[in-house]
Parts: sequence; C-alpha cells; structure tokens
Amino acid sequence: MDTITLEKIKPLLPPRAPDMHKGRAGRVLVVAGSPGMAGAAVLAAGAALRGGAGLVYVSADESLWPILQTREPCAICVRRSGVEAARGTAEATRIESVKTLFESDASADGTPPNVSPFDSYDALAVGPGLGTSDEAERLIDAILKSYAGSLVIDADALNLLARSRCAALPGNSGNSRSVVVTPHPGEAARLLGVSVADVQSDRRRAAGMLAEKYSAVAVLKGNGTLVAVPSRIPPQRTDSAASGSSSANDFTVRKNKAATELFENTTGNPGMATAGSGDALTGLIASFAAQGMSAKDAALAGVFIHGLAGDMAVNERGEYGLVATDIVRYLPLAIKRVTDEWREGQSSDQQ
Repeated sequence: MDTITLEKIKPLLPPRAPDMHKGRAGRVLVVAGSPGMAGAAVLAAGAALRGGAGLVYVSADESLWPILQTREPCAICVRRSGVEAARGTAEATRIESVKTLFESDASADGTPPNVSPFDSYDALAVGPGLGTSDEAERLIDAILKSYAGSLVIDADALNLLARSRCAALPGNSGNSRSVVVTPHPGEAARLLGVSVADVQSDRRRAAGMLAEKYSAVAVLKGNGTLVAVPSRIPPQRTDSAASGSSSANDFTVRKNKAATELFENTTGNPGMATAGSGDALTGLIASFAAQGMSAKDAALAGVFIHGLAGDMAVNERGEYGLVATDIVRYLPLAIKRVTDEWREGQSSDQQ
C-alpha cells in the first residue's frame, strides 16, 4: 500500500497558465440537497468552487434556491430537468418526463438521439443530501444511464445504488476510470452487503472490494482514508456481484482479490468527524475531475487537500469546534500551500 503525500500531490496542482479563463477551468454540476438538507448542496458547491472549478451549477429543488444563492452566490442554480419540473402532476407524467429527456429515440431521418442534458458538464457530484425518494432514484438512474463524463457518487446516491442494485453504473460497462464512489463505513457496508464491523475490521480489503465490485475508484472515508483504484481491466464479475448482492462469507472468501492500487491518506484529524465534511470532499473531487484530472488523481488530490484544509483549520478552531464550513474555507489555502511547494521545487531544480 502506498501513501498519499505532498510529494505525490504537488505535480497535480501546478500554477495555472496566465491565459486561463472560467470556461477552461471546468464545469461541475452538483446534484444535491433536498428540503431540510440544503446545507449539503451548499458545502459540495462551495468546495467545488474553492477547488478551482470555473463554473459550478447546482441542480436542486427550487425552494432551496434562495439559500443556495445567498450562501454561495458564485454558484448557478438549475432545475432538475424531468423530475422537479413535473412537480404536482400525476406519477405517470413524471415518469414520462424523465423518459422523454433521457430515453429519446432517433429521429425519423436516422439522426442520433438527443444528447443527455448533463453532457455540457465536465463532472457531476451526485448525492449529498439528495434523499432517497422515488423521484431521487429515478434521477440517479437517469444520470447513470445517460452521463459518460467524470462522476463522483456519494451519500444518498450510494444508498440508492445499494438499494436498487443499479446495473447502469458506468463502471459496470467498462468506463471504470471516470467514476469515483466516496462511502463512509456504513455506506460501504450497504454497498458490499456486509456489516460495518466487517468493513472496519479490514478497511483495506473493503476498499479493494468496492473498487472491484463497482469498477470505480473507491474512497473509503475514515481515519486514514483509503483510495482504491481498480485494475485496468475490470475483473470478471461473479453472479453475486452482477446482481449487486454480497455477504459476509463472500467478504471473507474474496479477501485476496484486492484492487490493483491502494493508497492511504496522510492528512486529516479527528475534528473532521463532523456533519458535512464528506459533502465538501465530494465537491472537491468533482472539481479536480472537471479540471482534467483522472478519477484516480482527482481522488488522491481530493482526499489530501481536504485533509490538509482540515489540519489547517484545526490549528485555529480546535478539534471540538471544527465544522465543515471551516474545511471549505481553508481549501484555497491548502491548495496554495501545495502550489507554493511546486514553485519552490521548480526554483530549486533551476539553480
């Protein structure tokens, strides 16, 4: 197992080109938030912005827009096409609305079907505070079926994935390098069909199994956050994996089938065990992916910078008083520290 250190992350965050503009700095769509959980969308969007994305959009219930526009005025609110736009209509109409947007057939003259409404974004951050309603499940299913770009899946989207056993996860179709899943131990247990105790008893094995089963870069959050990168050629899936099921026995039998690469983070502290910390990480990883990093590099840089921001914040706030907004506030300074180290390294090499 390798470690995630400053030396590993420095090459990923060099100074920007002088002619950089917002259109080239990446477009992120944050699909998050629900009534009572607007903060999750605020934190994810705030982290995406402070991670350097040029344009950050938030797809949220319109009732949350005043909160989002007040707390993160640099983010752009957009409707949840096909789901929220059909609010108040019959169930059949809502379903048809989603079908029209995401399953449109080729036209009579044989031209390709309409592109996904998500295709204009470089990365999607999906799940924080989304809820697990039927509408949320249809929305996640539509995204998984139609979006081929960089995708970071967290929180309620992971719970929906575990519950619905969705076979449309892009990684299950071979597009493994564009997907990142970011579960905490409880979500990891649900995704693997095992107990939390199983996950915590062997976190390395659990992270490897997540990467293997979902053919995605897996970020297993917790003390010493782990990043597992699947093998280049996804392993052959067993019948149980293909159906999305697992068991504690399966967890034991497959203990040697770990991911090709496994990394442990070296930043972070107990003060980061606070509501919303994971939402910020999701937005940050999506931000780095939108700026051109691979899923692997975005996950490695995301967990390191996220932890470094927490370490910088804890020096001022202390472990007990640290909250997720403190982490988001320190993200620019954490990135600056890494970029400054890059500059110093370049100067030393030239001397």
